[in-house]
Amino acid sequence: MVAHRLIATFDYLDKAFPTKSPELRNRSIVQSIATLAARVVATGRGAGYEERFRAFVLEFMSELSRQVELGRDAADPDYLLFQGSVNAILGLAHVLGMRFSCGRCCASTRHSPNCSTRQ
Repeated sequence: MVAHRLIATFDYLDKAFPTKSPELRNRSIVQSIATLAARVVATGRGAGYEERFRAFVLEFMSELSRQVELGRDAADPDYLLFQGSVNAILGLAHVLGMRFSCGRCCASTRHSPNCSTRQ
């Protein structure tokens, strides 16, 4: 069942973005867009709206970039919330990546100077 939803979601995204889009260069952003697309597909009413979906995403990304460039002067709460969510995900991914890296190091050798379980 999950595989079918994933396939349907990525088929939808493939129709919405038939060519490479420079706006979709960040993994966290792509994940957020894929999650939104999955929700659209799950309604069963997304077919035929791929171009509108793409237009929405491109407009959203354009405004998000503008809000980010404004820095402390950014005022739109929706974009600030979204950017905060993406930053939180990136921070968590960084921490998890460090833990995974250290765990891999410790698993490969107990003699690593970075391994806290060294004997």
